Amino acid sequence: NSDNTIGTIIATNTTPEFTFDASQMVYGTTYYISAVAGTDTGGGTIDLNDNCTDISVGTPVIFQLEPTAVLSGDATICEGIDTTLTINLTGAAPWAIVYNDGTNNRNLTVPNSPFTIDISPLQNTTYSLVSVRDGNCPGDVSGSATVMIVSPPSIDNLITECNIDKTEYTVSFDIIGGDPATYNVDGNAGTLTGSSFVSDPIPAGDGYSFSITDGNNCEQIDISAQNVRCDCE
Repeated sequence: NSDNTIGTIIATNTTPEFTFDASQMVYGTTYYISAVAGTDTGGGTIDLNDNCTDISVGTPVIFQLEPTAVLSGDATICEGIDTTLTINLTGAAPWAIVYNDGTNNRNLTVPNSPFTIDISPLQNTTYSLVSVRDGNCPGDVSGSATVMIVSPPSIDNLITECNIDKTEYTVSFDIIGGDPATYNVDGNAGTLTGSSFVSDPIPAGDGYSFSITDGNNCEQIDISAQNVRCDCE
């Protein structure tokens, strides 16, 4: 107790050293360590009911839960696009965080959990936590986040070819970059084979319009012409 009386005894020891006992104790609660002098009952124990037992005023001790920080946020993003890292924390706010951006350590004061960080790396980068500390204790860190940068698709070998009768034409092009497995072409009808696209025949004098995207959702590529004449070829 905070005075020189005996309260509820949780543990005894011959030295003033004690560890947290989760079965009997609660983090953040004030406990007291008291020195006791009295009649030795053998084996280093003391008769606490002896009227001659002397009990010191208790020294307050508070056990705090060790803080933790876990980083997540793997992502595949397009060049110039932001993404978000998330840090989940335990312990008492605020926290002092050190994280590594693949090159440098950076310091943060974190007021709440979960906490997010907006980033826009210029190249593939793996982020990791270096340390965490709350107002009471240093803690453990874990997790990482790898951000992969992808470029949007582009087109190459754009060809407009009229038929022999000069009544129709087709548009063909190759798609490069981006994610070949998810290429998509919208606009005039046609056939995409792998990374090569050929339109269905389009009447001479009509225009065309195509939009090229992929599964990375980067900026789409638009190509168009208001009209294509075959009689001038």
